[in-house]
Amino acid sequence: NTEAQPPTSKALPSASATNGLRIILSFIGEDTITIPASQSRTPQLAALSGGRTSKDVIVLSQLRAARAAAAKGVPVVLDAGSYKPVFEELLPLAGEVICAAGFRHPTGRGPEGLLGVGPRMVAASHGGDPLRWWTGAASGQVEPPAVRVRDTLGAGDVLHGGYAFARGCGAEPVAALGFAVRVASLRVQHLGPFAWRTALAAAAEDFRAALGVAV
Repeated sequence: NTEAQPPTSKALPSASATNGLRIILSFIGEDTITIPASQSRTPQLAALSGGRTSKDVIVLSQLRAARAAAAKGVPVVLDAGSYKPVFEELLPLAGEVICAAGFRHPTGRGPEGLLGVGPRMVAASHGGDPLRWWTGAASGQVEPPAVRVRDTLGAGDVLHGGYAFARGCGAEPVAALGFAVRVASLRVQHLGPFAWRTALAAAAEDFRAALGVAV
């Protein structure tokens, strides 16, 4: 195929530790991703989610983003969900991983077994059941609040986004997990993908106070 191919788009999302401001560093048509020294604010977090195959544009972009973040000492958080082949390269770069309770590595490792391949903290979501977490020195769980569940569409994405936001604001991993569970619990109480945002805006001050850091 000799037709000209459109340039590949790549992006490195991050959140400011001081005010939670989200920053997207975009790179069009480049083979590598670097974090420019001219940035007035160094990204505080790289949040990644693996694609399907090693040839996916998303996968290639995220590998480059993870390597660039790791080289700068920027924490890398991986939304693992279920196993994908690219995780063999992403897991050693990720300091923190959140996956589904049914996650299984081809070696037979469950979520907690991922601690042996790179991450310092691994968490597994269980829907309405407690979210479990593990580090090399401790383990525990986060109990979700009792709520009326009306719509779970996107709840996992909200959980991961809430975690990334909290970490970017400076919260420690376990505190960030608690924050993420609270936000996801708010999401499932509302029908449709957008209606819950009104409730989120109304509860913003309470969520900031619960986070325990300056937002």
